[in-house]
Amino acid sequence: MAFGNGELMQVPWETVIKSYRRKLGDKSFPRLEDYANGLLQFAGCPESMFPRAQQDRFFDYSVGSFFQNVILASVNELVGAEIKSYR
Repeated sequence: MAFGNGELMQVPWETVIKSYRRKLGDKSFPRLEDYANGLLQFAGCPESMFPRAQQDRFFDYSVGSFFQNVILASVNELVGAEIKSYR
């Protein structure tokens, strides 16, 4: 997650965490759990980092990818069944 392998709406977690750190400034919390909760709250408020247009593009991309994978799996299954029927 910290080495560029994880993303939130196509933004690396490293960038999200750095933005959260900037937002915190000098503010501190007594427990590590409080930082985690604050980060989750920050990431859960999409308008703070992601403009509406970016959210819409990500949604379209995600839904499109999902349906493309579903359709591809269905086609592969049908083709596989057809091939088996000719053997």
